[in-house]
Amino acid sequence: MSEVTLSVAQGIATITMNRPRSLNAITADDYDKLANTLREVDKREDVIATIWQATGKWFCAGTDVESTGSKPVETTVRHALVNQVSKSHLDCGHAFASHSKILIAVLNGPAMGTSGLQPLVDLDLLATLPRYCGGIPGIFRFHLRVTQRLVILSFLGIIPEAGSSVTFPTVACSAGWAKGNEALIWGRKMTADELLESRKIFPQQSTEEFHAAVRQYTLENLQGLDPVAVLGAKRLVRAALDEKNHFDTVLLREGYAQAERFASGRPRKHFERIAKKEIKHKL
Repeated sequence: MSEVTLSVAQGIATITMNRPRSLNAITADDYDKLANTLREVDKREDVIATIWQATGKWFCAGTDVESTGSKPVETTVRHALVNQVSKSHLDCGHAFASHSKILIAVLNGPAMGTSGLQPLVDLDLLATLPRYCGGIPGIFRFHLRVTQRLVILSFLGIIPEAGSSVTFPTVACSAGWAKGNEALIWGRKMTADELLESRKIFPQQSTEEFHAAVRQYTLENLQGLDPVAVLGAKRLVRAALDEKNHFDTVLLREGYAQAERFASGRPRKHFERIAKKEIKHKL
């Protein structure tokens, strides 16, 4: 059963991941709930901004490796695409990319794996606490002190997805293509200073206080703005990106490539070893 909840107030929809014991690792049910909730919010005329947040010490530990280990082995690209990739990263990635509201991720802790990578792909604002990940260009943008981003796709035997092969090196990483590739390919840590230049610094505080501070910051910034103009600006930014690399095309291209990886069986072996605590990432 999914632990993803939704609340709406003052023009802001808040989506919360509430599985702190598993570090908010995302299950198949969570992927479904995230995608469906994003589309539900997208249809609401009383919402201008969507906040995505999590409880506990982590924002997201990626896909739940324990639930992954119980799935039957996918031996063909077709089966892997239909049973694994399309139900999670393809559909969920599309739900994020097509979301018309201002998307804000509130990273209270580390974000790892593809699910943790999503905030650097589709969101307009990324807020973090000190020592964690931050920063994405958009209608709003800020990050907090020196923070770090972990991208461990290669370590898991998988490749960039959720549109990150295009957006992470060229959009999310203001440092440029080369440094973006260092994170995607080599799994290198990146500080927030490497990700973007402008910043909004918040003091160290509890997760609950941080959530409240970001919400208040969002309300203050939206005050007096024309909702149609704000969402229109986002729509134009997305259209400009799509002219160069349409996101649907990127998702499909990455989806088939990822299905080939799953069909090879290599990612499953890595997930099983991590679940058994036989290995851990070098970072």
